[in-house]
Amino acid sequence: MFNQDLRDFYCEQAPLAFSPVLGGWGRMGATRCDLKSVDEPTLMSALKAAHQLAAPKPKSRKVRA
Repeated sequence: MFNQDLRDFYCEQAPLAFSPVLGGWGRMGATRCDLKSVDEPTLMSALKAAHQLAAPKPKSRKVRA
């Protein structure tokens, strides 16, 4: 799952390996990856990018006055 910019980037860089999922899921960033067509460095880069987007954001601590 990517944001639209990352999805477009990977689909342009490796069009045989990456394509948006059709429909609403694709509009939200869901992307297909053909594992037979993608090279390992590109796959690892895509997985790291998707993981960073999905990782929970640290909660900010409120300072009490």
